Amino acid sequence: MSVSGSYVDNRWVEIQGQLFKGERLRELQKLSDARWSCRYVACKAACDRFTTVVCLLTELSSDSIAHPAVEARSLLLAMNANFVCMLHVIMSDAFGKLQSLSNMLQSSSLDLLRAVDLIDVVVEDLRVARNDELHFNKNLQ
Repeated sequence: MSVSGSYVDNRWVEIQGQLFKGERLRELQKLSDARWSCRYVACKAACDRFTTVVCLLTELSSDSIAHPAVEARSLLLAMNANFVCMLHVIMSDAFGKLQSLSNMLQSSSLDLLRAVDLIDVVVEDLRVARNDELHFNKNLQ
């Protein structure tokens, strides 16, 4: 379900204004297949405005237009708070690490030696995070 269309866009802005008075409005972005930094920004925006997403879906789920209402109800039923929280932690961490690498690789003043070093650091950070997660899951079982 996309947050597009004048009614949905307007409600998105209104709900944000009610929930986050005085804060800058956030837009949910379409994901780019080519830019990891866009994924990090999109993930962060969705997490920062998660309550807005839930409120908007709740409102849309009772809409008289069948297709958006069914999609909204399905998304609400599929949401699991624990899963969403864990996904946020994992994806924010991973995308945050990849964003700095992505920005460096796209820089017009790319220093290949520094880029190779940063790649090694990011790969090792991700490997450690993965091993920590595997260790954590074993302890839960």
